[in-house]
Amino acid sequence: MSQIEDMGRVFASVFPDCKIPGRLESIFSQVMVRKVVMCTGSTILKVYLSSEYLIPRKDMDLMEYLIQEHVFPGTGVKIQIIDQYQLSSQYSLSVLTEEYWESILYEVKKNSQVEYRLLDKCQWGAEGDVLTILLEDSFLARSKSPEIKDYLERIYEERFGIRLKVGFNYTEEQKSTFYAANRHKLKVEVASIMEQLDNIAEPTALAVGSACIGYLVAPSPFVVSAVASAAVSLSAVSLLVVSSPTSSSPAGSSFTMGL
Repeated sequence: MSQIEDMGRVFASVFPDCKIPGRLESIFSQVMVRKVVMCTGSTILKVYLSSEYLIPRKDMDLMEYLIQEHVFPGTGVKIQIIDQYQLSSQYSLSVLTEEYWESILYEVKKNSQVEYRLLDKCQWGAEGDVLTILLEDSFLARSKSPEIKDYLERIYEERFGIRLKVGFNYTEEQKSTFYAANRHKLKVEVASIMEQLDNIAEPTALAVGSACIGYLVAPSPFVVSAVASAAVSLSAVSLLVVSSPTSSSPAGSSFTMGL
């Protein structure tokens, strides 16, 4: 491993050949480079920075690009900036999250469009060392919440030294909107299936016995199957539908707290 540790030098003095635009030069003027690390056989150069003020992730990405292009052109070396912060006591969890949320969304969007869409329209609340995220009450939101939790807890600890606890909750209003939308989608899908079944000209087109007609439209989780009994007639075609949950589901079951 090739490594320069505990440099304690301002950013510009470590990369004097990097041509930095005025705005970025001002932002990075007080940033300290703690160490630069490159493992043997790797093409990734890790630059560990320390700052007493927040720097947007978008600007970190731009600086990575500038170092790569101006200091290591044509070498195949990739730059990875690892930023850490020593912030004043005025940065409570609420204030920090408010000011850094745009950077969180920016970073999440690069890695997952799905998680970005969930967080982009969510609400959040902070108290003590607990950050509660309000998401839409959907299977997708619940399945993605562990990944969101891991990401948030990791960056808060690595960058800010905060042992964050992330929990999730769902408001009744969000639940009602979600269920209403899915009930409407269910009705549309059922109507579409029935219409297509009615357009089948010959009963013999149906499979004999207990065979099933597959989906004629893209199914939702709420429409299980369209089942036809070919030995009878089209009037005997029945739909097996799993109803969507109602807004009367116990509110207490919607909260998951990772401690």
